[in-house]
Amino acid sequence: MSRHVPSPFVSMSAVPLLAVPLLAVPLLAVSLFAAPLLAATAFAAEPAAEPATAPVSTAAVDAHATEPDPLRLDPYHLTLDLAFLTDRQDISAEFPGPYDVAMAGKVDGADVLLLVWGYGAEEREIHEPEEVTSVARRFIEDFGTQDYRYEGRRVLEGAYGAMPYASLIHLERYESTRVVGETWVLGGLTTTHGYAVQIITQDEIGQDVRAKITDFYEKGIAYDGDLRDPEWTDEEIEERWKRDFPKRLVDEDARIRAIRSKHYVIIGDSSGAKKFAKIMDEHYERIREKFPFEEIEGRRLLPIFLFRDRESYLQFCVEYTGQTREQAERSGGHAWKDYYATSYDAPGDTVHIHEATHQIFGNRLFLDGGGSWFQEGSAVFMEAVYDKSTRRQAINFADDAVEDGRYERFRPFMLKRNLLQDSVGSDAKGDDLAGRAYTQAGTMMEFVLMSDATKEKAMEYVHAVGALAPNDVTGVERVIKRLWNLDLDGFEKLYLEYW
Repeated sequence: MSRHVPSPFVSMSAVPLLAVPLLAVPLLAVSLFAAPLLAATAFAAEPAAEPATAPVSTAAVDAHATEPDPLRLDPYHLTLDLAFLTDRQDISAEFPGPYDVAMAGKVDGADVLLLVWGYGAEEREIHEPEEVTSVARRFIEDFGTQDYRYEGRRVLEGAYGAMPYASLIHLERYESTRVVGETWVLGGLTTTHGYAVQIITQDEIGQDVRAKITDFYEKGIAYDGDLRDPEWTDEEIEERWKRDFPKRLVDEDARIRAIRSKHYVIIGDSSGAKKFAKIMDEHYERIREKFPFEEIEGRRLLPIFLFRDRESYLQFCVEYTGQTREQAERSGGHAWKDYYATSYDAPGDTVHIHEATHQIFGNRLFLDGGGSWFQEGSAVFMEAVYDKSTRRQAINFADDAVEDGRYERFRPFMLKRNLLQDSVGSDAKGDDLAGRAYTQAGTMMEFVLMSDATKEKAMEYVHAVGALAPNDVTGVERVIKRLWNLDLDGFEKLYLEYW
Protein backbone atom coordinates (compact mmCIF):
# COMPACT_ATOMS: atom_id res chain seq x y z
CA MET A 1 0.00 0.00 0.00
CA SER A 2 1.30 3.46 -0.80
CA ARG A 3 2.12 5.88 1.95
CA HIS A 4 -0.34 8.74 2.22
CA VAL A 5 0.86 11.95 0.61
CA PRO A 6 -0.23 14.80 2.90
CA SER A 7 -3.03 16.89 1.49
CA PRO A 8 -2.82 20.69 1.42
CA PHE A 9 -5.95 20.44 3.60
CA VAL A 10 -4.01 19.31 6.64
CA SER A 11 -6.91 19.61 9.06
CA MET A 12 -10.35 21.04 9.48
CA SER A 13 -8.84 23.62 11.83
CA ALA A 14 -6.65 25.01 9.06
CA VAL A 15 -9.68 26.47 7.28
CA PRO A 16 -10.99 29.85 8.50
CA LEU A 17 -14.31 29.43 10.27
CA LEU A 18 -15.83 32.50 8.69
CA ALA A 19 -14.14 34.78 6.22
CA VAL A 20 -16.19 37.76 7.32
CA PRO A 21 -15.25 40.90 9.22
CA LEU A 22 -16.42 41.53 12.73
CA LEU A 23 -18.94 44.26 13.31
CA ALA A 24 -18.53 46.70 16.13
CA VAL A 25 -20.64 46.02 19.21
CA PRO A 26 -21.97 49.21 20.80
CA LEU A 27 -21.14 49.96 24.40
CA LEU A 28 -24.30 49.44 26.39
CA ALA A 29 -25.48 49.90 29.90
CA VAL A 30 -25.24 46.13 30.18
CA SER A 31 -21.55 46.30 29.30
CA LEU A 32 -20.69 43.33 31.47
CA PHE A 33 -22.42 41.23 28.84
CA ALA A 34 -20.35 42.69 26.00
CA ALA A 35 -17.71 39.99 25.61
CA PRO A 36 -19.95 37.08 24.58
CA LEU A 37 -22.07 39.32 22.39
CA LEU A 38 -19.25 39.25 19.90
CA ALA A 39 -20.30 35.71 19.09
CA ALA A 40 -23.34 37.01 17.28
CA THR A 41 -21.40 39.51 15.18
CA ALA A 42 -19.86 36.59 13.31
CA PHE A 43 -23.13 36.14 11.49
CA ALA A 44 -23.92 39.79 10.92
CA ALA A 45 -21.62 40.75 8.08
CA GLU A 46 -23.77 39.12 5.40
CA PRO A 47 -27.54 38.93 5.86
CA ALA A 48 -29.31 35.67 5.28
CA ALA A 49 -31.08 35.15 1.99
CA GLU A 50 -34.32 35.55 3.91
CA PRO A 51 -33.64 37.85 6.88
CA ALA A 52 -35.15 36.50 10.07
CA THR A 53 -37.36 38.99 11.83
CA ALA A 54 -39.51 37.45 14.52
CA PRO A 55 -42.63 38.98 15.96
CA VAL A 56 -42.52 39.06 19.76
CA SER A 57 -45.75 38.96 21.70
CA THR A 58 -46.42 41.84 24.10
CA ALA A 59 -46.80 39.45 27.01
CA ALA A 60 -43.40 37.97 26.33
CA VAL A 61 -41.60 41.24 26.93
CA ASP A 62 -43.90 43.00 29.39
CA ALA A 63 -42.13 43.26 32.74
CA HIS A 64 -45.48 42.99 34.55
CA ALA A 65 -46.81 39.93 32.73
CA THR A 66 -47.55 37.02 35.06
CA GLU A 67 -48.70 34.46 32.48
CA PRO A 68 -46.38 35.02 29.50
CA ASP A 69 -47.36 33.80 26.10
CA PRO A 70 -44.75 31.59 24.46
CA LEU A 71 -42.31 33.54 22.31
CA ARG A 72 -42.91 32.64 18.67
CA LEU A 73 -40.09 32.88 16.10
CA ASP A 74 -41.78 32.19 12.78
CA PRO A 75 -38.67 32.30 10.53
CA TYR A 76 -37.22 29.38 12.49
CA HIS A 77 -40.53 27.61 13.22
CA LEU A 78 -39.61 27.84 16.91
CA THR A 79 -41.58 28.46 20.10
CA LEU A 80 -39.71 29.43 23.27
CA ASP A 81 -41.31 28.93 26.69
CA LEU A 82 -40.03 31.87 28.77
CA ALA A 83 -41.83 31.07 32.00
CA PHE A 84 -38.45 30.76 33.73
CA LEU A 85 -37.57 34.38 32.89
CA THR A 86 -39.24 37.10 35.00
CA ASP A 87 -39.13 40.92 34.82
CA ARG A 88 -38.71 40.65 31.05
CA GLN A 89 -37.79 43.75 29.09
CA ASP A 90 -37.38 44.01 25.34
CA ILE A 91 -34.08 45.79 24.74
CA SER A 92 -33.79 44.98 21.04
CA ALA A 93 -33.63 48.70 20.20
CA GLU A 94 -30.26 48.79 21.96
CA PHE A 95 -28.97 45.84 19.93
CA PRO A 96 -28.90 46.80 16.24
CA GLY A 97 -27.74 44.16 13.82
CA PRO A 98 -28.35 40.45 13.67
CA TYR A 99 -30.52 39.85 16.72
CA ASP A 100 -34.05 38.56 16.34
CA VAL A 101 -34.55 38.81 20.11
CA ALA A 102 -32.67 40.79 22.75
CA MET A 103 -34.32 40.54 26.14
CA ALA A 104 -33.20 41.31 29.69
CA GLY A 105 -34.78 39.59 32.68
CA LYS A 106 -34.21 37.69 35.87
CA VAL A 107 -33.95 34.04 36.86
CA ASP A 108 -34.50 33.65 40.62
CA GLY A 109 -33.31 37.23 41.03
CA ALA A 110 -30.18 36.84 38.91
CA ASP A 111 -29.82 39.25 35.97
CA VAL A 112 -29.65 37.50 32.61
CA LEU A 113 -29.68 38.45 28.95
CA LEU A 114 -31.45 36.33 26.30
CA LEU A 115 -30.39 36.68 22.66
CA VAL A 116 -31.59 34.90 19.52
CA TRP A 117 -30.03 35.28 16.10
CA GLY A 118 -29.79 33.32 12.88
CA TYR A 119 -28.38 33.21 9.36
CA GLY A 120 -28.76 31.34 6.09
CA ALA A 121 -27.35 27.82 6.53
CA GLU A 122 -26.61 27.30 2.84
CA GLU A 123 -24.69 30.56 2.50
CA ARG A 124 -22.52 29.61 5.49
CA GLU A 125 -22.25 25.96 4.41
CA ILE A 126 -23.34 24.86 7.87
CA HIS A 127 -24.47 21.23 7.98
CA GLU A 128 -24.79 20.36 11.68
CA PRO A 129 -25.88 22.19 14.86
CA GLU A 130 -22.40 21.70 16.35
CA GLU A 131 -21.01 23.97 13.66
CA VAL A 132 -23.27 26.79 14.86
CA THR A 133 -21.98 26.51 18.42
CA SER A 134 -18.37 26.06 17.28
CA VAL A 135 -18.45 29.39 15.49
CA ALA A 136 -20.10 31.08 18.46
CA ARG A 137 -17.51 29.66 20.83
CA ARG A 138 -14.56 30.81 18.72
CA PHE A 139 -15.81 34.37 18.70
CA ILE A 140 -16.55 34.40 22.41
CA GLU A 141 -13.07 33.15 23.21
CA ASP A 142 -11.00 34.85 20.54
CA PHE A 143 -12.60 38.28 20.27
CA GLY A 144 -14.09 38.86 23.70
CA THR A 145 -12.52 41.29 26.14
CA GLN A 146 -13.09 39.03 29.12
CA ASP A 147 -11.73 35.63 30.11
CA TYR A 148 -14.27 32.98 29.08
CA ARG A 149 -13.31 29.34 29.39
CA TYR A 150 -15.04 26.52 27.57
CA GLU A 151 -16.67 24.00 29.89
CA GLY A 152 -18.05 21.55 27.37
CA ARG A 153 -20.64 20.67 24.74
CA ARG A 154 -23.46 18.19 24.73
CA VAL A 155 -26.11 17.09 22.28
CA LEU A 156 -29.76 17.55 23.24
CA GLU A 157 -32.13 15.23 21.43
CA GLY A 158 -35.64 16.41 20.67
CA ALA A 159 -37.65 18.72 18.40
CA TYR A 160 -35.03 21.44 17.93
CA GLY A 161 -34.93 21.69 14.17
CA ALA A 162 -34.83 19.92 10.83
CA MET A 163 -32.82 17.20 12.51
CA PRO A 164 -33.99 15.95 15.93
CA TYR A 165 -31.15 17.33 18.04
CA ALA A 166 -29.29 20.52 18.96
CA SER A 167 -25.86 21.43 20.30
CA LEU A 168 -25.47 23.20 23.66
CA ILE A 169 -22.18 24.73 24.80
CA HIS A 170 -21.35 26.27 28.16
CA LEU A 171 -18.59 28.77 28.99
CA GLU A 172 -17.67 30.40 32.30
CA ARG A 173 -16.25 33.91 32.77
CA TYR A 174 -13.39 34.22 35.20
CA GLU A 175 -11.79 36.93 37.29
CA SER A 176 -8.58 35.34 38.50
CA THR A 177 -9.76 31.89 39.64
CA ARG A 178 -13.34 32.88 40.48
CA VAL A 179 -16.32 32.30 38.19
CA VAL A 180 -18.18 35.61 37.88
CA GLY A 181 -20.48 34.91 34.93
CA GLU A 182 -21.59 32.22 32.52
CA THR A 183 -22.97 31.89 29.04
CA TRP A 184 -24.76 29.12 27.17
CA VAL A 185 -25.37 28.91 23.41
CA LEU A 186 -27.76 26.41 21.86
CA GLY A 187 -27.31 25.89 18.14
CA GLY A 188 -29.88 24.32 15.84
CA LEU A 189 -30.71 24.06 12.15
CA THR A 190 -33.92 24.42 10.23
CA THR A 191 -34.18 23.49 6.56
CA THR A 192 -32.99 26.98 5.62
CA HIS A 193 -31.34 28.62 8.65
CA GLY A 194 -28.92 28.08 11.46
CA TYR A 195 -30.07 29.66 14.71
CA ALA A 196 -28.62 30.30 18.15
CA VAL A 197 -30.27 30.90 21.51
CA GLN A 198 -27.82 32.46 23.95
CA ILE A 199 -28.21 33.19 27.67
CA ILE A 200 -25.65 35.31 29.53
CA THR A 201 -25.44 35.81 33.28
CA GLN A 202 -23.93 38.96 34.68
CA ASP A 203 -22.79 37.70 38.08
CA GLU A 204 -21.88 34.54 39.91
CA ILE A 205 -24.99 32.35 40.08
CA GLY A 206 -26.19 29.47 42.21
CA GLN A 207 -27.10 25.96 41.26
CA ASP A 208 -30.84 26.74 41.29
CA VAL A 209 -30.40 29.42 38.61
CA ARG A 210 -28.18 27.15 36.57
CA ALA A 211 -30.74 24.33 36.80
CA LYS A 212 -33.58 26.57 35.56
CA ILE A 213 -31.50 27.73 32.58
CA THR A 214 -30.60 24.13 31.75
CA ASP A 215 -34.25 23.09 32.08
CA PHE A 216 -35.24 25.83 29.61
CA TYR A 217 -32.79 24.50 27.04
CA GLU A 218 -33.94 20.92 27.56
CA LYS A 219 -37.71 21.51 27.64
CA GLY A 220 -38.50 25.08 26.62
CA ILE A 221 -37.63 25.10 22.91
CA ALA A 222 -39.95 23.48 20.36
CA TYR A 223 -39.66 23.23 16.55
CA ASP A 224 -42.60 22.51 14.25
CA GLY A 225 -41.11 22.90 10.77
CA ASP A 226 -40.05 20.44 8.08
CA LEU A 227 -37.53 17.69 8.78
CA ARG A 228 -34.38 16.80 6.85
CA ASP A 229 -33.87 13.37 5.28
CA PRO A 230 -30.71 11.98 6.94
CA GLU A 231 -30.09 9.75 3.92
CA TRP A 232 -30.29 12.65 1.43
CA THR A 233 -33.04 12.90 -1.14
CA ASP A 234 -32.23 12.26 -4.80
CA GLU A 235 -32.93 15.94 -5.47
CA GLU A 236 -30.41 17.03 -2.84
CA ILE A 237 -27.76 14.73 -4.29
CA GLU A 238 -28.31 16.07 -7.81
CA GLU A 239 -28.21 19.66 -6.59
CA ARG A 240 -24.97 18.99 -4.72
CA TRP A 241 -23.01 17.43 -7.59
CA LYS A 242 -24.27 19.92 -10.14
CA ARG A 243 -23.09 22.71 -7.84
CA ASP A 244 -19.71 21.31 -6.77
CA PHE A 245 -18.42 18.87 -9.39
CA PRO A 246 -16.01 19.87 -12.20
CA LYS A 247 -17.65 21.87 -14.93
CA ARG A 248 -16.63 19.28 -17.54
CA LEU A 249 -18.62 16.52 -15.84
CA VAL A 250 -21.65 18.76 -15.43
CA ASP A 251 -21.54 19.99 -19.03
CA GLU A 252 -21.08 16.48 -20.40
CA ASP A 253 -24.05 15.29 -18.34
CA ALA A 254 -21.86 12.53 -16.94
CA ARG A 255 -23.53 9.50 -15.44
CA ILE A 256 -23.35 10.38 -11.76
CA ARG A 257 -24.37 7.63 -9.36
CA ALA A 258 -25.29 7.73 -5.69
CA ILE A 259 -24.77 4.74 -3.40
CA ARG A 260 -26.01 4.93 0.17
CA SER A 261 -24.28 2.80 2.80
CA LYS A 262 -24.61 2.62 6.57
CA HIS A 263 -22.53 5.74 7.14
CA TYR A 264 -21.93 7.37 3.73
CA VAL A 265 -23.50 8.55 0.54
CA ILE A 266 -21.03 7.95 -2.31
CA ILE A 267 -21.58 10.41 -5.15
CA GLY A 268 -19.63 10.20 -8.39
CA ASP A 269 -19.04 8.64 -11.79
CA SER A 270 -17.04 5.62 -10.58
CA SER A 271 -18.43 2.13 -11.12
CA GLY A 272 -16.60 0.99 -7.98
CA ALA A 273 -18.79 2.95 -5.58
CA LYS A 274 -20.43 -0.08 -3.97
CA LYS A 275 -17.09 -1.72 -3.15
CA PHE A 276 -15.66 1.59 -1.97
CA ALA A 277 -18.65 2.17 0.32
CA LYS A 278 -17.97 -1.16 2.04
CA ILE A 279 -14.33 -0.21 2.60
CA MET A 280 -15.26 3.20 3.99
CA ASP A 281 -17.89 1.75 6.33
CA GLU A 282 -15.18 -0.54 7.72
CA HIS A 283 -12.85 2.44 8.17
CA TYR A 284 -15.64 4.34 9.93
CA GLU A 285 -16.03 1.53 12.46
CA ARG A 286 -12.26 1.27 12.97
CA ILE A 287 -12.08 4.99 13.72
CA ARG A 288 -15.09 4.87 16.02
CA GLU A 289 -13.52 1.99 17.95
CA LYS A 290 -10.38 4.03 18.66
CA PHE A 291 -12.11 7.40 19.05
CA PRO A 292 -15.59 6.51 20.39
CA PHE A 293 -18.56 8.77 19.76
CA GLU A 294 -22.30 8.37 20.18
CA GLU A 295 -24.40 7.81 17.10
CA ILE A 296 -27.20 10.37 17.16
CA GLU A 297 -30.47 9.51 15.44
CA GLY A 298 -31.00 11.78 12.46
CA ARG A 299 -27.33 12.41 11.65
CA ARG A 300 -26.91 12.84 7.93
CA LEU A 301 -24.86 10.37 5.91
CA LEU A 302 -21.37 11.72 5.27
CA PRO A 303 -20.81 12.60 1.59
CA ILE A 304 -17.93 11.15 -0.41
CA PHE A 305 -17.16 12.43 -3.90
CA LEU A 306 -15.71 9.44 -5.76
CA PHE A 307 -14.35 10.22 -9.23
CA ARG A 308 -13.69 7.53 -11.81
CA ASP A 309 -10.26 8.86 -12.78
CA ARG A 310 -7.59 10.99 -11.18
CA GLU A 311 -7.92 13.76 -13.75
CA SER A 312 -11.51 14.44 -12.65
CA TYR A 313 -10.37 14.57 -9.01
CA LEU A 314 -7.60 17.04 -9.88
CA GLN A 315 -10.08 19.23 -11.77
CA PHE A 316 -12.36 19.19 -8.73
CA CYS A 317 -9.49 20.31 -6.47
CA VAL A 318 -8.60 23.20 -8.75
CA GLU A 319 -12.15 24.36 -9.49
CA TYR A 320 -13.85 23.83 -6.12
CA THR A 321 -11.12 24.24 -3.51
CA GLY A 322 -8.92 26.76 -5.29
CA GLN A 323 -5.78 24.63 -5.12
CA THR A 324 -3.15 24.96 -7.79
CA ARG A 325 -2.62 22.00 -10.07
CA GLU A 326 0.71 21.34 -8.36
CA GLN A 327 -0.90 21.28 -4.92
CA ALA A 328 -3.66 18.97 -6.10
CA GLU A 329 -1.19 16.51 -7.58
CA ARG A 330 0.41 16.02 -4.14
CA SER A 331 -2.85 14.65 -2.78
CA GLY A 332 -4.57 11.31 -3.21
CA GLY A 333 -7.70 12.66 -1.54
CA HIS A 334 -8.79 15.31 0.92
CA ALA A 335 -11.46 15.87 3.55
CA TRP A 336 -12.83 19.39 3.87
CA LYS A 337 -16.07 20.84 5.20
CA ASP A 338 -18.49 17.89 5.27
CA TYR A 339 -17.10 15.83 2.38
CA TYR A 340 -14.23 13.53 1.42
CA ALA A 341 -13.13 13.63 -2.23
CA THR A 342 -10.89 11.12 -4.00
CA SER A 343 -10.62 8.98 -7.14
CA TYR A 344 -11.05 5.23 -7.51
CA ASP A 345 -7.40 4.39 -8.14
CA ALA A 346 -6.40 2.26 -5.15
CA PRO A 347 -9.31 1.53 -2.79
CA GLY A 348 -6.93 -0.05 -0.26
CA ASP A 349 -4.65 2.99 -0.01
CA THR A 350 -4.09 4.40 3.48
CA VAL A 351 -5.14 7.84 2.22
CA HIS A 352 -8.76 6.76 2.66
CA ILE A 353 -8.61 5.95 6.37
CA HIS A 354 -6.40 9.00 6.93
CA GLU A 355 -8.89 11.39 5.36
CA ALA A 356 -11.88 9.51 6.81
CA THR A 357 -10.39 10.31 10.22
CA HIS A 358 -10.29 14.01 9.37
CA GLN A 359 -13.88 13.86 8.11
CA ILE A 360 -15.09 12.12 11.26
CA PHE A 361 -13.18 14.45 13.58
CA GLY A 362 -14.84 17.37 11.82
CA ASN A 363 -18.36 15.97 11.40
CA ARG A 364 -18.94 13.39 14.13
CA LEU A 365 -16.56 14.21 16.98
CA PHE A 366 -16.58 17.94 16.13
CA LEU A 367 -13.01 18.27 17.34
CA ASP A 368 -11.41 20.60 14.82
CA GLY A 369 -8.85 22.24 17.12
CA GLY A 370 -5.61 21.44 18.87
CA GLY A 371 -3.44 22.17 15.88
CA SER A 372 -1.94 20.40 12.90
CA TRP A 373 0.11 18.09 15.15
CA PHE A 374 -3.07 16.87 16.86
CA GLN A 375 -5.23 16.52 13.75
CA GLU A 376 -2.56 14.80 11.67
CA GLY A 377 -1.47 12.69 14.63
CA SER A 378 -4.98 11.27 14.91
CA ALA A 379 -5.12 10.47 11.19
CA VAL A 380 -1.63 8.94 10.99
CA PHE A 381 -2.37 6.85 14.09
CA MET A 382 -5.41 5.40 12.29
CA GLU A 383 -3.24 4.63 9.27
CA ALA A 384 -0.99 2.58 11.56
CA VAL A 385 -4.00 0.73 12.99
CA TYR A 386 -5.01 -0.28 9.46
CA ASP A 387 -1.67 -0.69 7.70
CA LYS A 388 1.32 -2.71 8.93
CA SER A 389 3.83 -0.69 6.90
CA THR A 390 2.69 2.55 8.51
CA ARG A 391 2.99 0.91 11.92
CA ARG A 392 6.52 -0.17 10.99
CA GLN A 393 7.36 3.44 10.12
CA ALA A 394 6.35 4.46 13.63
CA ILE A 395 8.57 1.79 15.17
CA ASN A 396 11.49 2.77 12.93
CA PHE A 397 10.97 6.40 13.90
CA ALA A 398 11.11 5.42 17.56
CA ASP A 399 14.24 3.32 17.06
CA ASP A 400 15.96 6.10 15.15
CA ALA A 401 14.70 9.61 15.83
CA VAL A 402 13.50 9.11 19.42
CA GLU A 403 16.42 7.04 20.69
CA ASP A 404 18.96 9.27 18.92
CA GLY A 405 17.23 12.46 20.06
CA ARG A 406 16.32 13.52 16.50
CA TYR A 407 12.62 13.93 17.21
CA GLU A 408 11.31 17.47 17.66
CA ARG A 409 10.67 18.67 21.19
CA PHE A 410 6.96 18.90 22.01
CA ARG A 411 6.63 22.64 22.59
CA PRO A 412 7.97 23.88 19.20
CA PHE A 413 6.32 20.92 17.49
CA MET A 414 2.89 21.83 18.88
CA LEU A 415 3.39 25.42 17.71
CA LYS A 416 3.77 24.45 14.05
CA ARG A 417 0.73 25.83 12.25
CA ASN A 418 1.03 23.34 9.40
CA LEU A 419 3.19 20.21 9.60
CA LEU A 420 3.44 20.01 5.83
CA GLN A 421 4.36 23.61 5.11
CA ASP A 422 6.49 24.12 8.24
CA SER A 423 8.60 20.98 7.71
CA VAL A 424 10.29 21.54 4.36
CA GLY A 425 13.34 19.69 3.05
CA SER A 426 15.41 16.80 4.41
CA ASP A 427 17.62 16.19 7.42
CA ALA A 428 21.30 15.19 7.40
CA LYS A 429 20.34 11.56 6.78
CA GLY A 430 18.14 12.46 3.84
CA ASP A 431 14.83 11.81 5.60
CA ASP A 432 11.92 13.95 4.45
CA LEU A 433 11.11 16.39 7.25
CA ALA A 434 7.39 16.57 6.47
CA GLY A 435 7.05 12.79 6.45
CA ARG A 436 8.94 12.57 9.70
CA ALA A 437 6.74 15.26 11.26
CA TYR A 438 3.62 13.31 10.34
CA THR A 439 5.10 10.12 11.77
CA GLN A 440 6.05 11.88 15.01
CA ALA A 441 2.51 13.24 15.33
CA GLY A 442 1.16 9.71 14.94
CA THR A 443 3.52 8.33 17.58
CA MET A 444 2.39 11.05 19.99
CA MET A 445 -1.24 10.01 19.59
CA GLU A 446 -0.38 6.32 19.93
CA PHE A 447 1.47 7.07 23.16
CA VAL A 448 -1.57 8.78 24.68
CA LEU A 449 -4.03 6.08 23.59
CA MET A 450 -1.88 3.01 24.32
CA SER A 451 0.53 3.83 27.16
CA ASP A 452 -0.33 2.33 30.55
CA ALA A 453 0.42 5.73 32.08
CA THR A 454 -2.14 7.64 30.00
CA LYS A 455 -4.68 5.36 28.33
CA GLU A 456 -7.35 5.44 31.08
CA LYS A 457 -7.84 9.19 30.52
CA ALA A 458 -6.89 9.23 26.86
CA MET A 459 -10.33 10.14 25.53
CA GLU A 460 -10.65 12.99 28.03
CA TYR A 461 -7.38 14.26 26.59
CA VAL A 462 -8.58 13.87 22.99
CA HIS A 463 -11.82 15.77 23.62
CA ALA A 464 -10.15 18.49 25.68
CA VAL A 465 -7.23 19.14 23.31
CA GLY A 466 -9.39 18.80 20.19
CA ALA A 467 -11.66 21.51 21.55
CA LEU A 468 -8.81 23.99 22.06
CA ALA A 469 -7.87 26.66 19.59
CA PRO A 470 -5.10 25.52 17.23
CA ASN A 471 -1.59 25.74 18.72
CA ASP A 472 -2.82 26.66 22.20
CA VAL A 473 0.12 25.03 23.97
CA THR A 474 -0.81 26.70 27.27
CA GLY A 475 -4.23 25.08 27.01
CA VAL A 476 -2.63 21.70 26.26
CA GLU A 477 -0.48 22.09 29.35
CA ARG A 478 -3.57 22.80 31.46
CA VAL A 479 -5.19 19.62 30.16
CA ILE A 480 -2.10 17.52 30.92
CA LYS A 481 -1.82 19.04 34.39
CA ARG A 482 -5.48 18.34 35.14
CA LEU A 483 -5.42 14.75 33.89
CA TRP A 484 -1.99 13.51 34.96
CA ASN A 485 -0.53 16.24 37.19
CA LEU A 486 2.39 16.68 34.77
CA ASP A 487 3.93 19.62 32.99
CA LEU A 488 4.73 19.38 29.27
CA ASP A 489 8.30 18.22 29.92
CA GLY A 490 7.04 15.44 32.18
CA PHE A 491 4.52 14.41 29.52
CA GLU A 492 7.26 14.33 26.91
CA LYS A 493 9.41 12.17 29.21
CA LEU A 494 6.58 9.60 29.43
CA TYR A 495 6.42 9.60 25.61
CA LEU A 496 10.13 8.82 25.37
CA GLU A 497 9.77 6.05 27.95
CA TYR A 498 6.85 4.51 25.99
CA TRP A 499 8.86 4.37 22.76
